Amino acid sequence: MYSNCLFEAIKAKIKDPKNVQIHLIPPSINNWNLHFYWINKSNQTIYHYSEENKNCLSRFNILFHGKLKSRWILSFEELLYKKMQSKGWSKEKQIKTAKKLGFEKLEPFEIDRE
Repeated sequence: MYSNCLFEAIKAKIKDPKNVQIHLIPPSINNWNLHFYWINKSNQTIYHYSEENKNCLSRFNILFHGKLKSRWILSFEELLYKKMQSKGWSKEKQIKTAKKLGFEKLEPFEIDRE
């Protein structure tokens, strides 16, 4: 399937405008790439469109070969918190971003260090 994350998010919003919220992952924690995801509040699931071959990405390509992926909302939030922590964001900045993105969990997850 050829598409991109924003097109897929907009299609989901059109299909279910009351339950779907579209968000942008802050580019500063996503290697300065724009990436949109959407939340379906009725089933607490995050969806995003992901490119299958990240080695072929170009900032100028609009459509990519990829697939829709889904995750439970808290596992996706945990992934984003870990990205923020790996970038050295303060706890306050993580919480501020979490509020802006409408996270369910407003306390950063602890990273297991073994």
